[in-house]
Amino acid sequence: MWQPQPEGLGELVVFLREAGRSDAGDPYHIQQRLDSFRSVPDYNAYLVFILVKMTNEECYTRQLAGLILKNNIRGDFNTIPLSVLDYVKTSCCEAVLQPDAMPGIRSAVGSVITSIVARGQPANWPEILEVLVNAMDDPNPLKAEMGFDGLGKICEDAARDLDQDIDGVRPLNYIIPRFIQAFHHPNSKLRILALATVSQFIPLKSQALMSRMAEYLQGLFAQMNDPDPLVRQELTSALTMLLEARPDKLEPVLTSVIEYVFHCTHDADDRVALRACDFWLQYAHVPGIHDRLLPYLPQIVPALLQRMVYTEMDLMTLVGGYGDDNDDDVADKDQDIRPRFYRKKPQHHHRPLSTSFSPFGSIQDDIDNDPDGDFADDDDDDEDDDDLDDLDDDEFFSEWTLRKCSASALEVLSTAYPHQVCTLLMPQLDIALFQADWKTRESGILALGAVAEGGLAEMAPYLPRLLPYMFDSLTDTKPLVRAMTCWVLGRYSGWCVEQGNSTMESVIPKLLEKVLDRNKRVQLNACSALASLIEETGEKIAVYLDPLLQGLTAAFDVYQARNLDILYDTLGTLAEAVGGALNKPDYILAIMPPLTEKWNSLSDTDTGLFPLFQCLSTVTTALGPGFTTYSKPVFARCLKLIATTLEENHLAHKRPDLMMDPPDAEFIVAALDLLSGMVQGMNTLVTPLVNDSHPPLYTLIDMCLKESRTDVLQSTCALTGDLAATCFESLQPHLPTLVPLLIRQVENSDLEHISVCSNAIWTLGEIAIRWGDAMQDHVPRILQRLLSILPSAVTSLNTPHRDNNSRIRTLYENVIITIGRLGLASPSVTSQSLKQCARHWLLCAKALPDNDEKDTALIGFCLTIKLNPMAAEKEFGRLVDIVVAAPSPSDRLLKEFEDLVQGYQKIMKPPQWARLSKKLVKYSH
Repeated sequence: MWQPQPEGLGELVVFLREAGRSDAGDPYHIQQRLDSFRSVPDYNAYLVFILVKMTNEECYTRQLAGLILKNNIRGDFNTIPLSVLDYVKTSCCEAVLQPDAMPGIRSAVGSVITSIVARGQPANWPEILEVLVNAMDDPNPLKAEMGFDGLGKICEDAARDLDQDIDGVRPLNYIIPRFIQAFHHPNSKLRILALATVSQFIPLKSQALMSRMAEYLQGLFAQMNDPDPLVRQELTSALTMLLEARPDKLEPVLTSVIEYVFHCTHDADDRVALRACDFWLQYAHVPGIHDRLLPYLPQIVPALLQRMVYTEMDLMTLVGGYGDDNDDDVADKDQDIRPRFYRKKPQHHHRPLSTSFSPFGSIQDDIDNDPDGDFADDDDDDEDDDDLDDLDDDEFFSEWTLRKCSASALEVLSTAYPHQVCTLLMPQLDIALFQADWKTRESGILALGAVAEGGLAEMAPYLPRLLPYMFDSLTDTKPLVRAMTCWVLGRYSGWCVEQGNSTMESVIPKLLEKVLDRNKRVQLNACSALASLIEETGEKIAVYLDPLLQGLTAAFDVYQARNLDILYDTLGTLAEAVGGALNKPDYILAIMPPLTEKWNSLSDTDTGLFPLFQCLSTVTTALGPGFTTYSKPVFARCLKLIATTLEENHLAHKRPDLMMDPPDAEFIVAALDLLSGMVQGMNTLVTPLVNDSHPPLYTLIDMCLKESRTDVLQSTCALTGDLAATCFESLQPHLPTLVPLLIRQVENSDLEHISVCSNAIWTLGEIAIRWGDAMQDHVPRILQRLLSILPSAVTSLNTPHRDNNSRIRTLYENVIITIGRLGLASPSVTSQSLKQCARHWLLCAKALPDNDEKDTALIGFCLTIKLNPMAAEKEFGRLVDIVVAAPSPSDRLLKEFEDLVQGYQKIMKPPQWARLSKKLVKYSH
């Protein structure tokens, strides 16, 4: 049996004692000492000895040894000598059979056991499963707890491995029944562990559980009146998971389940009620069972409304003060400011998702669907543009609460049952909205906002009489009432726009007044509501520019750090909506001085630059030439930020001994996007800035195109394309270096690279129409890659557009446009592939929006056909359909198309030409 060396053991124990002290000193030195022990072959044996055997040592020292041991096993399992691993296993088994009195030690042992099983597979240590299962029945409560805890952790970390045969036996076939039996255990803590452990196998749809569903449900129902609220909480969670994973298993007993969950909605313990509301959230998403809930809606809707009232605990846990109506001059604390991340500009031609800020914490996901292409199964959005759209009340930066869950449940139920929910809700609101208790009034206003999307049509008849009520609520003495009212007006902004000028002229001044409220939470929600209203109105909001700019720019004088973020966002939204209408001297004078002042006040490492950069990016595009006066220092600072961040990043990786944290690469992305905004807005006026840039802009672009971060690459590709479109002469000398780097991005088919690939393709198309035959050597390689994507584009582009596949759709549109544009650069090359791509290309081109890009793509494709007309003869009718349907084709497109028509007339057989002539009748007119 292994025994430790006293000297080595003593040294390690002293080190662990020191490392566990709050004043332990330099963490780098501690980590170095810790790493030095790794060279000792039996290091992990020492650690388990300290954890299990040294019962007189301080608990924290022993726990720390267990934590390090667990991490060593997870990180270096395959390098641990077998003899050491056997000693660790034996020691852990002894610790289960003779449990320590300290719960922290027992838990640490369970974690070590779990790590060994998870990394080494249950098949290589089946004995421990038997030891733990037997411990569950032991009369010693500590030993039983170790069995439950250890086996529960193994089930959590190695669930799928337990569902495999080991020597002809599948562990779950005896583990799950044992836990189901434990639902009735006299110890409530072990009942909770048993319920939670079995629940883990519901999403996995484990056969060992599904085949015992009757026994499992019987066990759950037996505990429905359990006196311990944590048991009822786990039980309700299990029912919710079953509803999601296997609603068919609940269907025979669904009525009983609904009645039980409704009872839980009223539970005195908020944790149980919260899980019940989660059930209603899930129920609305399950098809085929909606009718079963209809009889219970008259009880559920009022119950949810009741649960939406602030509790005293809710109010105590709000971030920042809630009762001080004049807190706008109180500086934000660091913990009050959410971490700032730069929200990338959408990729070129990417359709922005609809956004709405929500107090329910919902995040709009941009999940792309590409079932056929080489970017298939992409459910990860590499853009962060929607994750921060929910800028609202401080309350909703905190944990998921019963109030928020109830509101979310009402929201989804109003979508599933709009008529029933709204009909039931209105009598309740008529009572709640006029209560003396402000918390009840506020919950009614929240409910009104919750049903705004799903029940808009049903609520519309009531809104004319509710709007004056909301205006009155904007002057309520309670800031939370005013804040929630602002949020609701934002939710109904679409309806306000539909009502016309009279409503808009009432709503905008009211919200602008709240933008300057003395309460920071009201300010934030008012700004967010205005942003929603501006988005819904679009360019027509320009008629209200005077009051909007006056109110929003006045907020710069009173807003603290956190609310400045939403102020920037609202100004950017306004600039994007009105575009060039902002380029007037008075407007420029209103908007630029406060932005410039903030620009000058922030250091180059302040993440407060992120929302400011995004705002300026949109503003510069809108102002266009009007931004020229302010452009030079902004351009120079962008270059400096990019260069400095690249340099610091290089140093951090080259010199790990310096222990430097790598710089935040989002500064590069923010600067690149702002440069893009300037290029797009100023057009050729930006050329002198580009030519005189220091460090040279094109050197920085070259460096950025060699970076690995997708957000940096995406923005770099976009900026390069913008430069090609506006100041090509300055870009041209650098193309021999940059084009191969862009092609490399096009050839990368990794899922997270979709938006980079899309922007690179678009940029190469912009270059192609200007560089001409100088690009010929690169065209075969580009074309080969684009043609490999083309077949997948046919289905996608001819399917009605949905928000959830926008990035993939944009990629395909850029592929089609650039294939066509390559024909402008090198038709001799593109014509060689015409036979294989003509049909697919024309099917996709028909689905493209009519704009200049489609026009140039069609010109290029005409040139391609001209050099190989026989390859496209059968498909020429599709090209005729596209050109004939074009609302305003360019003169050059018409010329190239007419040349093709004349050419095909000479080579086509009379019947074929007769069919084409019918299509050309409209064109000739």
